[in-house]
Amino acid sequence: MEKEGRGRHPKTSKAQDQAMVEEGLKNRHNSHQDIAKKIAPDVSEKTIKRRQSKKNLKKWVAQERAHLDEALAEKKLK
Repeated sequence: MEKEGRGRHPKTSKAQDQAMVEEGLKNRHNSHQDIAKKIAPDVSEKTIKRRQSKKNLKKWVAQERAHLDEALAEKKLK
């Protein structure tokens, strides 16, 4: 029979974890340090990164590329 509660307990609550993710989605220009100060000042940036990565959230958003039409392609070629 395994004991319940084995291992280290998380420093943040589920509500704080959700708030970290929402803050990251709301403003992607905030650093992990800014999010930590605002939501859970006693945790490290690494903790913020881990909580956000669990929800597949990255601090960057891919930019949309300019679509090439024939005129633009020819202009770039020259």
